[in-house]
Amino acid sequence: MSPLENLSLEQLKEVAAAFGTEVAPSAKEKGYRKALEEDGISWPMVARDFPQFVPVEEEVEVAPGGAVAINSTRNIAEERPILIRMVRKNPTYEVRGYRFTQDQPFVPVTEEDADWLMENEEGFRQASPSEAREFFN
Repeated sequence: MSPLENLSLEQLKEVAAAFGTEVAPSAKEKGYRKALEEDGISWPMVARDFPQFVPVEEEVEVAPGGAVAINSTRNIAEERPILIRMVRKNPTYEVRGYRFTQDQPFVPVTEEDADWLMENEEGFRQASPSEAREFFN
């Protein structure tokens, strides 16, 4: 179940308007959710721009450079983080609750998410500490 399913029709309308998602005026919640998903609007994007919609049991963290992490029952700091680098040409790319940008291509992720990214998405690889140091110096 997507966290978007917890949003009311009014909240979905607000999100769609903010992201420029076109939805038929007669659409109900399901139609809004489908349109948002088709436009690639993810829960981390909504949570970043509409923190008032995030349930109390979740926290949204926006790091310098715009990286977004939604922590609910999982906390990257409690797991062994893996530093992933985006090598694709996109100016920004959001996936699985992480936001990669050309200015911030290095993002620490959980081991599970690192495996998933490298197996299912092109343009991501594990970064070495020395290349991250070099990039930021």
